[in-house]
Amino acid sequence: MFGIDISEKISRIFIKSARKYFQDKLPRIPFPEGIEECLQATRDKQHGDMTSNIAMRLAKAAHMSPLALSEGIKNTIQDMIVRTGFSAYIDRIEAKSGFINVWFSDRYYRALLMDISRHRGRFGRSEHGNGKRVNIEFVSANPTGPLTIAHGRQAAIGDSLSRILMFNGYRVTKEYYLNDMGRQIDLLGRSVEVRYRNLFGRPDSMPGDGYMGDYIEDIAREIKTKKGGNLLKQGPATGRFFKKYAVDYMTGLIKKDLADFRVTFDTWTRQSKIEGRGDVEKALNVLEKNGYIYEKDGARWFASTRFKDDKDRVVVKSDGSYTYLAPDIAYHNDKYKRGYGELIDLLGPDHHGYIKRMKAAVQALGHEAGTLDILIVQLVTLLRG
Repeated sequence: MFGIDISEKISRIFIKSARKYFQDKLPRIPFPEGIEECLQATRDKQHGDMTSNIAMRLAKAAHMSPLALSEGIKNTIQDMIVRTGFSAYIDRIEAKSGFINVWFSDRYYRALLMDISRHRGRFGRSEHGNGKRVNIEFVSANPTGPLTIAHGRQAAIGDSLSRILMFNGYRVTKEYYLNDMGRQIDLLGRSVEVRYRNLFGRPDSMPGDGYMGDYIEDIAREIKTKKGGNLLKQGPATGRFFKKYAVDYMTGLIKKDLADFRVTFDTWTRQSKIEGRGDVEKALNVLEKNGYIYEKDGARWFASTRFKDDKDRVVVKSDGSYTYLAPDIAYHNDKYKRGYGELIDLLGPDHHGYIKRMKAAVQALGHEAGTLDILIVQLVTLLRG
């Protein structure tokens, strides 16, 4: 596409010009390796449409000041632009403060507008990702209550990032991790059961940390409509029913809210599925085999400090139960086993400490730390009136 092609070609001209300057003016100095893309958009249009810091990057090797080097390279660039036929698209080139700045001509912008009109929604698309598989997990709110504005912001950012990656040639899977196990889920089920029994005049009291929202009674009323009084007799099976029904109800509500927001997910992964097939113990066994699990005070610890975490982390408590980190390690390991080359997690603002420990876990499992990106989505304050 015109605008992208011209920018890339001019960037290559900058590098070729810098090489030529070294060959002609500094023949005894080898041109440094690793100098590739060197042109970027300016923040201030007073400094041109595009700017390059190539002279600053080469100054040390050239034993020259960036000011002198930028002037010399600029002159070579101007000659090469004329020879390659790009001069019609360039208004002027300037060397200033060690930078080399470029202003595009009116002809460039006319051609660019025509190109945008011709390609419409495909303008700017690239194959930079080259089909690389990326898993991006976001929102992943616990199914214990309706989504909040903060979750909406995560949904907007995560879905936008997914679309940008797909537009640039990546094969993206949008994933929601559903935490359907643990104490909060037990409390959810118990809260619904209490409200269900209250609807029949039973005096059961809500647990101290129970969920008090109106949606709990909505779930209870739906169960009453479908099941009548058949669930008044309490027992383990009844408790499991309320818990599962509540999770499924809230998951449906979450999916609807997201769909209304035009955000859909390709995959929904439940924690119960990860734990149910023994993935947690398998992942911990891999860590132990690699020498990163040890026992202390009756618990099993992950030696995350060996990967620059600030302290080691308990993964199995002394009572044999998992900490929240253990299933998270297994879940990320599962993503790699599904063939993803890069993982992206979007987390809330209270999860900064999570970054080091999860990157440590990824490395301990045998993957590069750079294959996991964890982005923190900050909160916003919504004012009324």
